[in-house]
Amino acid sequence: MNNIGFFNPVKTAVAFDQLNIGNYAKAIREPINVVFDPENKTIGLAKQGEITAQPTAGASYPLLGCLPALYPEWLGDRLFCETHGVRFAYVGGAIPFKGFDDQLIKDN
Repeated sequence: MNNIGFFNPVKTAVAFDQLNIGNYAKAIREPINVVFDPENKTIGLAKQGEITAQPTAGASYPLLGCLPALYPEWLGDRLFCETHGVRFAYVGGAIPFKGFDDQLIKDN
């Protein structure tokens, strides 16, 4: 696997098991790093650490990718939210109704 750098965990453990990966994946408001464990040949998720160009002493995992924090407020169209006075476009109807016009959303 080609890596883009190395990840050195600082405060939290790297998740390689299904339960912890699921918990990390639910933390969408936090950046997540996708790492590889060459010993066990498994892919995992990691939070709170340092990214370096070269491996360092201690735990250092090849970094496969970085997922930025994602805020639900950022999804959808800002103008839609302002027009309809909603915080989340997908709750207000923009995404469930696949972006149809305002009239369809008002009718539903």
